[in-house]
Amino acid sequence: MRQWGVIAGIVIAGLAGGVTLSYCRPALKNIPVEQFKSMLAQKDFILVDVHIPEERHLQATDEFIPYDRIIDHLDKLPDKNAKIVVYCRSGRMSEEAGNELVALGYTNIYNVLGGFIEMKNAGIPIDGPDRIVYLTARKFFFEPAVIELKQNDKARIIAKTLDVTHGFSAGDLGINREILPDERNVIEFTAGAKGEFVFKCSVYCGSGHGNMRGRIIVK
Repeated sequence: MRQWGVIAGIVIAGLAGGVTLSYCRPALKNIPVEQFKSMLAQKDFILVDVHIPEERHLQATDEFIPYDRIIDHLDKLPDKNAKIVVYCRSGRMSEEAGNELVALGYTNIYNVLGGFIEMKNAGIPIDGPDRIVYLTARKFFFEPAVIELKQNDKARIIAKTLDVTHGFSAGDLGINREILPDERNVIEFTAGAKGEFVFKCSVYCGSGHGNMRGRIIVK
């Protein structure tokens, strides 16, 4: 009890004397690529590529958010105490994005120094998708309704539904997947041939089901 009384007395005295007590905000944690490589072996974090223009991602990448649009895509991130690692090509864009997240109140943000330039030097393969596309399904349309890819792009579609179970079917590309509510639905494929391919909902979802479709354009 005496200890708490002393602490309380110090606080009261400080406030009475005009001393401002400030909260020390956690800083961005800049980590070398070798430490990042070890972290990948036991991945317990959300990995975010922030580089623009979009280039091939690490396979372990969870999200793609342009470094200058972080505040517009906070819905893609977990709570502010979650462990999040950001990276880009050289480390400059990811440092900027990481500092913005810290300023927004995120407490456990890591930045990979040297980006995937140093990752390549360290033998970390950059073998993930070339494009990450976020797709929303709802009665009775997809957003976006047009997905543009380059030939031989490895594509990763991260799909969500805002209402019922939908489907994503592109028969000419060999794709037929359900889009389930409250789940992160990941669809991966390679755009091997040029052309225009129709995708549609393959799970009956109501009277407008037949009109729920879009296009994949491979150039």
